[in-house]
Amino acid sequence: MTEHLQSYSRFVADAVVRRHCGYPQPPSAAHADCFGGAVLMADIIGYTALTERYSRHPEGVEQLKTQLNDFFGRLNSVIFGYGGDIISFAGDSVFAVWRDGDANGSDGVRNAAQCALEAQRTLDGSDLGENLMLRMRIVVAAGELTIATVGGHEGKWECVVTGAPLSRIGGGVALAPPGSVVLDASARDLLVDACDVAPMPEGYATLSRLHVPRSLPVLEPLMPLGEAAPALRAYIALPVLKQLDAGQSDWLAEFRRVSTVFVRVAGIDYLAEDALTRLDAVTRAVQAEVARHEGTFHRVIVDDKGTNMLCVWGIPGRSHEDDAARALSAALALPEALRAYDCTCGIGITSGRALCGPAGGGRRFEYTVVGDTVNLAARLMVAAGDGIMCDVATADAAAGGFEFESLAAIEVKGRDGALAVLRPRARLRSAAVGASRVRAHTNFFGRRAELDRLSNCLESMGAGKAALVMVEGEPGVGKSQLVAEFQRAIAAEGVTFLLGHAD
Repeated sequence: MTEHLQSYSRFVADAVVRRHCGYPQPPSAAHADCFGGAVLMADIIGYTALTERYSRHPEGVEQLKTQLNDFFGRLNSVIFGYGGDIISFAGDSVFAVWRDGDANGSDGVRNAAQCALEAQRTLDGSDLGENLMLRMRIVVAAGELTIATVGGHEGKWECVVTGAPLSRIGGGVALAPPGSVVLDASARDLLVDACDVAPMPEGYATLSRLHVPRSLPVLEPLMPLGEAAPALRAYIALPVLKQLDAGQSDWLAEFRRVSTVFVRVAGIDYLAEDALTRLDAVTRAVQAEVARHEGTFHRVIVDDKGTNMLCVWGIPGRSHEDDAARALSAALALPEALRAYDCTCGIGITSGRALCGPAGGGRRFEYTVVGDTVNLAARLMVAAGDGIMCDVATADAAAGGFEFESLAAIEVKGRDGALAVLRPRARLRSAAVGASRVRAHTNFFGRRAELDRLSNCLESMGAGKAALVMVEGEPGVGKSQLVAEFQRAIAAEGVTFLLGHAD
């Protein structure tokens, strides 16, 4: 296990590595580290559109992985070079924090601001070819921050940053034009005598220059002792652990059909003394409900929208034919589970194709699930208020096992025309979850190497040679879809063959 230690450390924040350098045991309870500093969010414009475009090409996944990892690798290098700690990749956004190191509390925000200017200078408008481009909006907010370890159901812990600056990030993003760096009022006040800014509404300001920028050395990654390996594993997603433990460095990114559940929890006051206790309890409750329905609790993020949790069904290791039904069942159970902690929730559920795999580059990666279907779930979560809202694709995929209420169509950012939405009311029969059913054919992406091997085998048989191919893998990785695609391809040429199957 210790031979993978450096790989483990690339999938967790430096704050986690630093803690377990001195405390190598896996977490046993919630933990909070409070400090003054700054938080930076880089909102990447064009990321989802890029993902959707490449998903339409059979070889698109490899091209997309190369393009994105190059971009994130360069962005990560800039952030680490200015002393930042990347906490998470939240879809098409990157969150990083800086700690204050001086008496007047401006050291962290100065480094974050300088990092933001450098990132925009070197990366904004990155040309990916084929008329594809990535741009960024970057917001820096300053104040008291907390990096918390919460959850712990079945030994899986989450690292989340909270604090008043997080609640001001969203307002800055809404005002920021592409290519800009925006400061919240606290960051602006700390830098007022050291920068050029232009005022914006609600106390925000656009940063154009620091008067005395500093050149900071690239920091070496922290290296925990070998006995810290089990502690770091507790923060890492299951698909990543399996690949790391197998010693595989060529990361598999793939387009998969997933069901996404976004949960917004209301009722946690982050200024109250019991905030950490409540966040820990609520996170563990959602983790438990998701695990009961064999899904994956993906992440928790605190921002201007509140406490948001992303849960996914369909990623490797946790994939089933009835993932949409499982997602709906979990969503229907969550409001009651959270009521025990005096919390309410709004939930958005979608089903569709998403890019699943590690995002990042250099010394920091994170397993992500990205695509228009994930963004839509987040928007339905907001639109749902204190209720539950899902798309038609999820209702169709649930195979008639639920009662739905049709709602008025809604306008959704990024979608042309009104979107039909429904509210799941109840599960009609228990057999809806766990029942096996055959999925309708959808477009097939990637797996070109595997298809070529099957084709070569068929050619050998055509030449009179005996051949045996075994397609083996964990449930949900796409074995049946691979073989079905091969059958469709050769059937189009008038060839038939017998298929053997073993559980």
